[in-house]
Amino acid sequence: MKMIEKIIDHIHEELDGAKEYAEKYIENKAKGNTVRAGIYKEMANDELRHAERIHEFGTRDIEDIQRVYTLSVEDTEKWEHCQKHFAEKIALIRHMLT
Repeated sequence: MKMIEKIIDHIHEELDGAKEYAEKYIENKAKGNTVRAGIYKEMANDELRHAERIHEFGTRDIEDIQRVYTLSVEDTEKWEHCQKHFAEKIALIRHMLT
């Protein structure tokens, strides 16, 4: 189902942005540029919040769809994989920001 793929792509996009900003945070912090590091940390946290919101909305939308339609095995597996990837990537990024 294209809707699920769009949700997953959007989540990945936000998480990739958050990871990129977290890496820049670490780089600038190591260089002693605390002001710039702080800005990158804030940007990474913004992207994490976006990913979390999209994930939350996507979860609700998929639950609504499942009330009237049975998802294919492929769509179910894609969403389950996304759930696992989401949790792992969120944990990694939060660790990078501490």
